Amino acid sequence: AVLTVTPEATYTVIVGTGGIGGANSNGGDGGDSYISGFEGSFMARGGRGGRSPGNSGGGPGGGSGGPSNTNSGNSTQAGSNGTDGGTGLTSSSGAGGAAAGPSGGSGGSAITSGSSNGNPGSSIGGGGGGGRAAFGTTAAGGSGAGGSITITYEIPTILPIELIEFSCKLNANKEVVITWSTASEKENDFFTIERSGNGKDFYQIAKIPGAGNYVGRLDYTFCEQSPLQGFNYYRLKQTDYDGTFSYSSVVRVLVEAKQDAVDFLLMPNPILEGQRLQVQLNESWIQSEDVQCLIYNQSGKIVFEYLITRSPSVRTHQIELPSLPKGLYMVQVKQGFHAETRRLLVK
Repeated sequence: AVLTVTPEATYTVIVGTGGIGGANSNGGDGGDSYISGFEGSFMARGGRGGRSPGNSGGGPGGGSGGPSNTNSGNSTQAGSNGTDGGTGLTSSSGAGGAAAGPSGGSGGSAITSGSSNGNPGSSIGGGGGGGRAAFGTTAAGGSGAGGSITITYEIPTILPIELIEFSCKLNANKEVVITWSTASEKENDFFTIERSGNGKDFYQIAKIPGAGNYVGRLDYTFCEQSPLQGFNYYRLKQTDYDGTFSYSSVVRVLVEAKQDAVDFLLMPNPILEGQRLQVQLNESWIQSEDVQCLIYNQSGKIVFEYLITRSPSVRTHQIELPSLPKGLYMVQVKQGFHAETRRLLVK
């Protein structure tokens, strides 16, 4: 079984020794192996010793394979029995028992001629072979195989940082406070905070120097003063001196609109035929991704569409409109799942 252990805990490991073949008797069973020190005990039995005949010339039976450990504590399953030997002087005696457990070897074969002791069991957990005796002689059953425990462990990869926490919370001013903590840092050049409005396309909003090499806890804080309205997705990128990098998990924060916030403005409004339309976006739109601008007539049909390319430094965009009949129109700006609509009057 694969066992999960706790650092610094103490566990007892017992490896069973092999059983000894007995003179004119069955061989001794192999010793059990087990591990204890946590909930339950995990045990694998040793192989059973081979059977020995008396001196009357009877053929012996093969030794049984011992039970084996399964993946739950204290649970075992029996190995297969060896076949019985014949009763005559020239008949062969039985084979050894089959192995215990999925990794056990086969049981040792019994001697098939003359008067001889049985073979010992094969590790791991194989049954011993039965002995064969001629008239007036005795023979010992084969000894049972010892139990076996193999312990392996993995050395964890030393990460550039050991990140304890990464969290994002909205404060009373509708700012997102981003905090993270490290338990240690190795060759850590800098952190990058990235934000997305749709959970797929991320953009850098801050770069924070790392501590290089440091053992001990360090706490970091960054305040995002202009988050997007709606859902904001944040992740932390850590970059080493050699340029390799890794990401944290993604954290989502919902930011509701401030009561006095204006998503976008249309100027002039009303607009005269031939005038350029100015679309002024607030900061929540310009820092995330491209924005679609759609104009609908009163029948709900799109009569014009325009793609506003993301540009953190430009808030007002000049749009050359087609020739539109006088009347009332609806202008929608759309970014991912977020959309806002304003009325536009063409005179």
